[in-house]
Amino acid sequence: MNNPFGRKLAVFAFITAGMLGLGAAPAFAHNQLISTSPADGSTVAAGSFNIVLNFEEAPMSLKFGEGNLIAITDANSDAQLGAACAYVADNKMTLPVDLDKPGKYLVQWRQVSDDGHPIEGSFSFTLTNTSNYRASNPGAHCVDPDTLIAIDPDVQAKLISGGSDMGSMLPWFFAAAGFILAGTLLAAFKPLKLKPRKPKNHSRISGES
Repeated sequence: MNNPFGRKLAVFAFITAGMLGLGAAPAFAHNQLISTSPADGSTVAAGSFNIVLNFEEAPMSLKFGEGNLIAITDANSDAQLGAACAYVADNKMTLPVDLDKPGKYLVQWRQVSDDGHPIEGSFSFTLTNTSNYRASNPGAHCVDPDTLIAIDPDVQAKLISGGSDMGSMLPWFFAAAGFILAGTLLAAFKPLKLKPRKPKNHSRISGES
């Protein structure tokens, strides 16, 4: 390639590709959800039990009721049952619930990875009640372990999954970056048309001093 401008563009494209590679590495290295209890799509008997999320790594240490959250929602009415919270121990997040109404429930969760990146998701399960079980306080039970004060669900913002997670925007980002990179490479290998220079007249006029 004898085009100096094209060589510069090729170098720029190479640097851009390297930066995209470096940017992609940490973006896909965030904490991952390994398993849940109850499992997604499973059937659970009415009663008092724990919703447990098992992650690949321990989440960031945050104040109770902030950042690392699990919420239980009635899938039919979309009503969040109680506050959102999570008791964190090692790589597990736990939410105690007491449920008696048969039907489908949606579990929504948000977790802050150790690198500060928030991830979120949801799964569902179906509750059956063949024993006529009655919950004294249906829903999630969130009591701050430091103050022993329950979180008031009426003053806490509802947990909505799938909102502002930057991870969902990454495919669009890399698609746009790919188009830019492709355009740069095409421009780099496109022959550069230069205007021909007019030849200089070096002859001297006869009799010129």
